[in-house]
Amino acid sequence: MNLSVCLLCCLLPCFGLISGYQSVFEEVQGLKNGQKEIKSLLLEVLKELKDTNRTDSTAVQPMKWYEGGSSLLSVRRATSGDFIRFEVELSVSPKEEVYWILDYNIVEVMDIEFGTSITRRNNSTLYAINAPVSSEFLMITTINPENVIVRYQLDIKAVDANLTISDPRSCQASIHDVNSTYAGAYYRCTPDLDSRDFWFQDIGLYRKSEDGEVEYKHISGTQDSNPYLNVTFERNSTSSATLVFGKEFVDRTKTFLFLLSLLTMETNTIVKSISYAYFKDISPVKNDDEYGFMDSHQKPEPLEGELLTVYCEAIGRHPPPVKLERNGKAISEVDGVSIKHSRTNLSSFSYVTFHPVTKNAEGSYSCVGDGDVKKVFPLFKIELKPRVHYGSQPVFNETDMSNRLVVEGSKGVTIKCWNPYDSSEFFPVETLEKTPLSEWTERLEVEISTPVEERFFNYLDCEATDKNGKYRTQHYF
Repeated sequence: MNLSVCLLCCLLPCFGLISGYQSVFEEVQGLKNGQKEIKSLLLEVLKELKDTNRTDSTAVQPMKWYEGGSSLLSVRRATSGDFIRFEVELSVSPKEEVYWILDYNIVEVMDIEFGTSITRRNNSTLYAINAPVSSEFLMITTINPENVIVRYQLDIKAVDANLTISDPRSCQASIHDVNSTYAGAYYRCTPDLDSRDFWFQDIGLYRKSEDGEVEYKHISGTQDSNPYLNVTFERNSTSSATLVFGKEFVDRTKTFLFLLSLLTMETNTIVKSISYAYFKDISPVKNDDEYGFMDSHQKPEPLEGELLTVYCEAIGRHPPPVKLERNGKAISEVDGVSIKHSRTNLSSFSYVTFHPVTKNAEGSYSCVGDGDVKKVFPLFKIELKPRVHYGSQPVFNETDMSNRLVVEGSKGVTIKCWNPYDSSEFFPVETLEKTPLSEWTERLEVEISTPVEERFFNYLDCEATDKNGKYRTQHYF
């Protein structure tokens, strides 16, 4: 039984239409002359089954499958000094856009600063990057005009190794059987998915709030159903998710509802995971050119000299080109500033990458839609200032209590802490370790000692200062 028929059976009395028709027909033929009433009833049922079969055969549309435009062939990881070099070989379609994501910032596939490069081979492409050893996250992503995204998350902390995929997997996505109350999202792969392996499907829904901002709701395979939405996941040789919407949910999202179907496969190698994402408009009522801005990224807190990407995103029906503005003005593409744009029929995307970040990146950022009517969506204000992290647990002794903090900032950064109930009483700060982060920045691990008689309070007021600004925080212990 194919998936579309399976879905249909969830919503109608479920039995095989063909076998049901034959069974009733044989029973009618075997009736005796005196059973006219029953015979008449059965003939009516038979007619309904014929009509139902005829209606369904014309109503059911074939599923449309969309290719994830890349598959993984090999990965090589090698450490050299302060950098980790990754070489990722992909079989990739010419229509794919490819990006590196380093610590949630976008790096172009041809960026001299990060040593990124492309080597074309007969049936594949080799992508390379030199990531700093201090990096926390690395991923290479492909996206195509059909709104299918493939993401390969690499284990930046793994040991050096070579990985060759003997049987590369490619997957296709489909969102089908969509009406005002339900939808189905599916994945099929070659080789087939195996339910014994560790993979899972998730669902995301985008709706628009009253102020025009696009809100995102993530639904995992373990989430309970609720009165507004019920989701059922199935894991077989294919993966499927069935969504049933309540009336109130439909009323709220009638003109703006977009479905994101996600498939994640954990690999437990130097490639941590491979994930697919497919995006589709499932709104019951589709108003032309309707779109909204997304605010899906946290406010950045960059240090001088770091890599920073600021994103501007809109989704909808043929959304217009979007761009970022700073303090109400266009951002210029100069040395150290890269600006890129991308559009599909459902999304419009722009980003600005600063490397290195300088004082010039400070300001209030907005996402602007350049349609027939200009729309401005405020994002956040970026300021260069130190960062403060909690250190180890407090250490108590007979005379005082020691608290450790980690401070990051431009070279020369300092920190001071004082009694929250008496701002004139400062506590001794001892620098335990100073570590350079880059040619611009450094990290301090400090210890703050408070007298035993001051233990009636459970936090300190602290302020870190460097040449770019100040950061004030309350350190609880």
